[in-house]
Amino acid sequence: MALILNVLAVTGLKFKKENSNLVTTLLIKGNFWNLTIVLMSFLILSILVGYIIGENWQCWVGLKDKC
Repeated sequence: MALILNVLAVTGLKFKKENSNLVTTLLIKGNFWNLTIVLMSFLILSILVGYIIGENWQCWVGLKDKC
């Protein structure tokens, strides 16, 4: 939840039309604390996903009988 809220606070999208083309710009605001929370949340989420994969990959590929 903290990741989503802070990503929304830090980023923004701008759309404009130039010569019948749609141009999209991604803006990242440099608020230090919001960026810190985004990076820490992403790091913790990556660790949790890595743990889940590391613990269960043998079951997923069929190397373990009891899972």
